[in-house]
Amino acid sequence: MLLALATTLLNAEVIVTKNKGNIENVSDIDTTGNVFYFVHEYQTKSIDRDEVIAIIYADGQYVTISHTSDKFNTIDTDAHISPNNTSAWVDLQVGSLITFSDGSQGIVFYTDNKGHGMVVSLKETKVRWDTGKKRSMQNIPEIPDIETVYNESNVVRFMGEGAEYTAAIVRHLPSYLCPAATWSQSLGEGWYLPSVFELVYLLRVANMGHGKNGPISQALKANGGMVLNGDWYWASSEAERTEAWNVSDGGYASTEDKDEANAVRAIRTY
Repeated sequence: MLLALATTLLNAEVIVTKNKGNIENVSDIDTTGNVFYFVHEYQTKSIDRDEVIAIIYADGQYVTISHTSDKFNTIDTDAHISPNNTSAWVDLQVGSLITFSDGSQGIVFYTDNKGHGMVVSLKETKVRWDTGKKRSMQNIPEIPDIETVYNESNVVRFMGEGAEYTAAIVRHLPSYLCPAATWSQSLGEGWYLPSVFELVYLLRVANMGHGKNGPISQALKANGGMVLNGDWYWASSEAERTEAWNVSDGGYASTEDKDEANAVRAIRTY
């Protein structure tokens, strides 16, 4: 949802910035040109628009500030965090439950402690990557074939990669031919089938390779979700025309025929 910046934003608590830290206990935010004006400690202050990442409200709702030229005068409302689960967006920790504006929920499995991170869905399914016949399967042009997967702990390098791959899959294949990607997107805006590196991070690093007994599984269970106990999970990364990557619940990657049924767990960024 887009809100015009000409409208004054009231009752905001925190301004998240790139270089100045979090400015807390602020109110009466307004803007003129590329400058934000706000009240802080009973004084009117200002900050350049380019410094502002997001504005967080008292109830946990936040708006991220667009810096692209075609959206210079808009604010993009992204998500709502239940006040019962966390005091503010930037305070989210690994294992926290987050509720997005469309009602979808997930567990944080990565955070940069600056207001960005990755979330895994509470539920999963078991479907094929591609339901077509092997002779008619195709490489998705936007997805590079990967020959080797390693344990990558620096997930920032790959954060959001699966979203691009998932979008490419559904562009090239009708929904009935790509149930894993289609199911992931069906959970709501922003959800996608993770890339193999995102999946390795989730299962081997964040969940420590412990499957149903790992810390992310326990957080999922505590919040009414399904534990990570699906044996092998599909990734959106391809290996070749008829094979894609999957990852065991212990965090080890391998390739599999696309027409095999595997577990699917969606993720999204925030």
